[in-house]
Amino acid sequence: MDTATAEPARGLAHKGAKKAEKLRRIQYALNYRVRQIDDLKGLSRLTKRDKPFPARLRVRETVP
Repeated sequence: MDTATAEPARGLAHKGAKKAEKLRRIQYALNYRVRQIDDLKGLSRLTKRDKPFPARLRVRETVP
């Protein structure tokens, strides 16, 4: 494979990875915030193990 074609592809892949990581960080922050709000209301039944997925489903309801 020619390096001229390999370089841009690798660059794009890395950019995608960076975007994915950024989105993961944002999502985690949202989940964490939802959990804090739920804890204040006494509604949080989430454990560390299952936190990321149920919280993600409820982000739209809790975060304005």
